[in-house]
Amino acid sequence: MGAFFPIIVGLISIPFTFVMSNDAFYFGVVPIFASTAQAYGIEPIEIVRTVVLTQSAHFLLPLVPDTILLTGMLKLNIAEYVRFTLKWSVLTCIVLISLAWLTGAIMTG
Repeated sequence: MGAFFPIIVGLISIPFTFVMSNDAFYFGVVPIFASTAQAYGIEPIEIVRTVVLTQSAHFLLPLVPDTILLTGMLKLNIAEYVRFTLKWSVLTCIVLISLAWLTGAIMTG
């Protein structure tokens, strides 16, 4: 399974980026993933590419000012907004990771 580590990291990153701030995730967790990937012969840039593809899940957080502005302007309850858009965001992340893997942007060992 080590050969598919970038894809596994991408799938794990979806919930991580949803519940963590960008700084904590990118400066705390991603370096650990990158150093672990090197043990499997995978370049750290592959991990970074994979993790960036999951960014759409992060924008659903109420910590993101754009989300607060959007829900305020549309007079939406933020819980209803997240409940509706979460499935589409996760689907987008999975499609992006799959396309990146199929086109070779994310290499597996």
